[in-house]
Amino acid sequence: MYICFMEGKELLNELLSKRDYSGNEADEYAQFLSTLMVQLGEKLYPLLEKAQSESKRLALKPSITESDILVDEYTVSDITFI
Repeated sequence: MYICFMEGKELLNELLSKRDYSGNEADEYAQFLSTLMVQLGEKLYPLLEKAQSESKRLALKPSITESDILVDEYTVSDITFI
């Protein structure tokens, strides 16, 4: 069995194509990835490749999402795989 994995930029484009403003899970993930692309630039690509190889998705760490402090800039260290 052969499994084809996309490279980061290709994968990002595929996931961003799901953005349709419907509010469904794929749309919200595409919106999140758009935000990460602005924040992380090409550093996002290897994260997407790792997530794909592990059959996971990117997310912000709970320390960011559960904090009372508003974070307006994300770094690679703020990202986890779920």
